Amino acid sequence: PPRSTLFPYTTLFRSDDVIIRPEQIRSLEDKMVLKRTRQHDNGPSLALDGASSRYVSVLSELQLLLDPEAQARENIIDLHGLTWDFEPESDGSHSVWPVMVLEAAECSMGSLIDEYNESSAPLASRIGYCYNIAVALEFLHSRGVAHCDVKPENVLICMTQRSGSVAKLSDFGS
Repeated sequence: PPRSTLFPYTTLFRSDDVIIRPEQIRSLEDKMVLKRTRQHDNGPSLALDGASSRYVSVLSELQLLLDPEAQARENIIDLHGLTWDFEPESDGSHSVWPVMVLEAAECSMGSLIDEYNESSAPLASRIGYCYNIAVALEFLHSRGVAHCDVKPENVLICMTQRSGSVAKLSDFGS
């Protein structure tokens, strides 16, 4: 695939990459959340208008989440699909924005921090979650990706069949 001018170190995904095969269709009984795009502060490095920065954000996240190696990682949030949202504009028209369908979490690390104080949370769980995120960051860094927004709210605690309670890294749009 051709290299992107906005993402010079990665390749753009093709439409074939986002087509869902019948064996990939998920039941509505699966726990899912919808993540709408939002405008990020680009800082001085990117001079993009609001719409462009929102598309850059969602495309950068999709590039990572559609990567088969990232999909195989237990410590990175699962992408279930993509849908669309219509937002009204001030002139009465509507704009169309992508909405990611992601794996639902039991809670975030932020809510766990609020729920447990350091002395009551089991040490093995705390160490395990730290290890989970270290593994996810090691994978990202090996791919030349910097997360740029690691915080408790972007570390999600999910239940998996293989490992039970696992910390997963999310929100790659920054």
